Amino acid sequence: MNNIFITPQAVGDNTNLAIFINLLIYVAFLLTVPTLLIFCLMFIKPKLKQNQMFNLYAFSSALLLSIGTLGLLFEATDGATWFVNNTLSSYTEVNQTLIKIAIIVGGAILGLTLVISFRFLYIHFTKQDHCNHTHDHSLHIMNEGEDVQHKMKEHKPNVKAAWLVIILLLSHRAIDGFILGGTVSLLTLNPTKINLGFIITFNLHILVEVVIIHYRQIQYGEKRFKAALHNFYTTLLIIPIMIVGAYLNRFLRNVGWIIPLVNASGGVIITFLAVIELVPEFIHNRSMKTADWYKMLISFAFGLVFAILILSVHNLSHTEHDHGGMMDHDHDHGPIAHLISQTKNLLLYKFK
Repeated sequence: MNNIFITPQAVGDNTNLAIFINLLIYVAFLLTVPTLLIFCLMFIKPKLKQNQMFNLYAFSSALLLSIGTLGLLFEATDGATWFVNNTLSSYTEVNQTLIKIAIIVGGAILGLTLVISFRFLYIHFTKQDHCNHTHDHSLHIMNEGEDVQHKMKEHKPNVKAAWLVIILLLSHRAIDGFILGGTVSLLTLNPTKINLGFIITFNLHILVEVVIIHYRQIQYGEKRFKAALHNFYTTLLIIPIMIVGAYLNRFLRNVGWIIPLVNASGGVIITFLAVIELVPEFIHNRSMKTADWYKMLISFAFGLVFAILILSVHNLSHTEHDHGGMMDHDHDHGPIAHLISQTKNLLLYKFK
């Protein structure tokens, strides 16, 4: 597979052209499966039942919570620590700690400011009055006998309400696109640095995002063909972000605090999305049967396990590759894999 990508020497030492060609190749690998899934959803399962939507929201909220905290926020903490320890070694320990806190907390505040401001402006300018918005408490705080679907019909939510969650979800994909672009820049200089683990983990969680975006639109009344088309367009949006990441990578690699700050922002945004936008979609529904409730809990648990799985694959591959970060560094990036190993040893000891 490494032979597929070209070096600048193959195109007359033109690094920019080599990066562009490798971007096209990389995009083909990354987006083939998600694109096929988008159009398959139109015919295989055009619409989900109400309980199936609850299960999807439970699964995806657990997945996004884990990616936001165990993934992006951990990356932010680890990246800020590396930057402070290696770039600011002449500073006192107190100043190093303060700078690390400033990077992580500053990124978190930036992310929360952006997501809360965007949420307010989106609802205001799309004329979503509070009772019409999905997360009005009138839709979630109800008596035991009330039916959620009846409430949804009563308030007649429209497709615009669905796009708030979708746009917030795409903010995470923007971070992925920036890092993927950096990966292309690195493998252009050394094609052997192709990170298969990152490609696999990206495709796994982008498939979940594709499913959420599709059925979120269907739930709010969008036709399945338009839903698939919108899904396809939002998937393609990652390409210009990758281009920016690829060409800026060479200039930002020595600025070690940028990526930790961006990761912290992305981590709190995706965590905010999961807790504020997705969890209320299923947690307040008290009219479902006991069996359906436990199915939803199992979906949430499966989302946690799936997230740990893809983060483990990503972190294990990260120990061998830079994965497009703005810094060249070698450190242990397998805490989740270590956690899994500890859990396995504990179970073996307990049932021995």
